[in-house]
Amino acid sequence: MGGSPSYTLTEDFALGMELKRAGWHCRYYPGYLAIGEAPHEVRNIFQQRSRWCKGHFQIFFSRHCPLFVSGLSPLHRVLYCSGVWSYVVGALTTPFFMAVPIVTIWGGIFPIVVSWWAALAISVQYVAT
Repeated sequence: MGGSPSYTLTEDFALGMELKRAGWHCRYYPGYLAIGEAPHEVRNIFQQRSRWCKGHFQIFFSRHCPLFVSGLSPLHRVLYCSGVWSYVVGALTTPFFMAVPIVTIWGGIFPIVVSWWAALAISVQYVAT
């Protein structure tokens, strides 16, 4: 394949896409081929997720965009773009889900009978989100 792709932060994702475009068939192998460690601190987890997000967008807005490259089936085009789609959908829906407790508690609009404890639990969930 000419080495690992260098046009994105998520080279493993891009390599999988390039292999699929070249007609290779990737399979799951249940054994350990490499051992790594997941981030232990919250800050490092956010940095990792941020790199993944940036890498997906780098691929999507480049000449390597799965929607426009040759060699991928329509299903694979959609599946390889689903990473970007999930970030966009999450960014759009999260504020709406956060607005429900605001409307319910602070606006006084209760679609169901809510006890004081339920209101407290919704408030805690809102702050956690």
